[in-house]
Amino acid sequence: MKLSVIVPVYNVAPYLRECLDSLVAQTFAGWEAICVDDGSTDGSGAILDEYAARDSRFRVVHQQNRGVSAARNLAIEIAQGEWIGFLDADDSVAPDWFERMLGHAVDGVDIVHTDSRCGFGMGGRPVGDRTYRTFLRDGWSQLNLVRRAFASGERYPEGMRLKEDVIFFTKLALKAGRIAWVEEGGYNYRSRTGSAIAMHIDENDSLRFFEEVLRIGLPRKDAARAIGYDLILWLKGRDWSGGYDPARCGLLEFWREHVRSGELKAGDLRWWWRPGFRRWIRTGDIRLLKLTLRLRVLASGYWWSGR
Repeated sequence: MKLSVIVPVYNVAPYLRECLDSLVAQTFAGWEAICVDDGSTDGSGAILDEYAARDSRFRVVHQQNRGVSAARNLAIEIAQGEWIGFLDADDSVAPDWFERMLGHAVDGVDIVHTDSRCGFGMGGRPVGDRTYRTFLRDGWSQLNLVRRAFASGERYPEGMRLKEDVIFFTKLALKAGRIAWVEEGGYNYRSRTGSAIAMHIDENDSLRFFEEVLRIGLPRKDAARAIGYDLILWLKGRDWSGGYDPARCGLLEFWREHVRSGELKAGDLRWWWRPGFRRWIRTGDIRLLKLTLRLRVLASGYWWSGR
């Protein structure tokens, strides 16, 4: 068996047949699909059983709802393919998607990765450093193939609602001997209400991501950039004109605590406030100016006293 495709499934009945049909239509025949029904209540499980009855390449596991990370971890444990690929149950792939990706899975390669601009069909070329740093920004499971033997010692962090795949693939990329960066399009991503990417991000989601970033063992500056990027996205979504109290922000306190401990440095955040300043110059939005000035103070290390 060359390829195991992992498909976590939870309440996606309206889209599931399109997803599974795209697998059946693959020009590469040497695959198995491990479909983990994560406690669906909308008939998704019955659809999976229907496909498994018709095509033995579909392997279906039903479990109580435990989240996407637990579903993927279970599938990794029982996968039999030399390579592992990923497909979300509300998405689909072009008929030759896996054949083209596997064309880059040569000896010595541990991960085959395509940039989201290519994989999701948005045009453009892969950008950024072609190292593990890329996975901190673009480590979505769907855009990767990983050699099963290489991934056997790692698991997705369970209990995370968002960016669990970023953590998983960054850990893998840190120890990879060789990663093939390719320009392949054909993963058909569906943006919809209720999907993980459209989920409301609360403070606890970001805090859990920050904690996992520090556990990976990244160089300090890379950890700080990953945390700082999410921190500033969070702050940009808040009201800095008086309706939001930064003194009660758990994410800022997380940053402060780890600066005090020496794991991070205040100056590590400087890189992230510059885009906000440039955008203010272009748009004249005074709120962006206020945010930028506050972030500049934070980055300079003068705010630890609560001023």
